[in-house]
Amino acid sequence: MTTVQTLKEIGEQMGLKGTDLKDFIREQQTLEREEREKQREHEREQQEKQRLWQAEQQDKEREQQDKERDHQYTLKKMELEQLELQMKVGFPMRGGVDTDGKFDEDDEHEATGKAGKGIQARGPKMPCFDERVDDKDAFLHRFEVYADSQGWKKRTVGSIFVSTFERKGLRCVLQITC
Repeated sequence: MTTVQTLKEIGEQMGLKGTDLKDFIREQQTLEREEREKQREHEREQQEKQRLWQAEQQDKEREQQDKERDHQYTLKKMELEQLELQMKVGFPMRGGVDTDGKFDEDDEHEATGKAGKGIQARGPKMPCFDERVDDKDAFLHRFEVYADSQGWKKRTVGSIFVSTFERKGLRCVLQITC
């Protein structure tokens, strides 16, 4: 920025006096003002470009993180599906995992449905008897086959058999046993 005194000296060296000198000084100041405004505008544009570039970089980084997160999610999901398949193969009745890390009698019961020492057999995974739909003899035969295939002991079959009835059928079975 040129001072007024410097501009006055330059104008006098050029041979300007009076109003011509004042006009010269105003012109030079206007030109310098415009030049400074152009410089500020250029700096603003550069700052805006820098801001946009940074925002774009952040968006790209966020997008990359999202892709990585989705990839990790997919990998975990595939691992879980693989574990589920392995568990179904290893434990066909329950589809569960051994909780204590050892295969023992309670695991054998879970895997085969056969009761070990002091463990009661679970009920069948079959629908309850519905007197409106099911045939009594067919249901009884199906239950007997299921109980034999599971290796249930005779003393536990009765209580499991009772658990397969609902409504009127349950009332009838309870009247017979009581």
